[in-house]
Amino acid sequence: NGVLVLDIKQGSVFEQSLRTGDIIEKVQGTAVTTPGQVERIVERAKSENKKAVLVLVNRNGQDLYLGLKLGVA
Repeated sequence: NGVLVLDIKQGSVFEQSLRTGDIIEKVQGTAVTTPGQVERIVERAKSENKKAVLVLVNRNGQDLYLGLKLGVA
């Protein structure tokens, strides 16, 4: 379960660590099943002036925690 990464938008916060084929399972501890959920959690973190979000991804069958820095937009 999660959100399969098919393409990463250039300039996105996800560009720094995610790869095509990764499955995003959780963002900031919240399980996600749609791209919209991922975007809302990231936007909420930005509006709260967070410097990063914690993302749990499954890459090639292994779970990885990634800290993604939030850029100033």
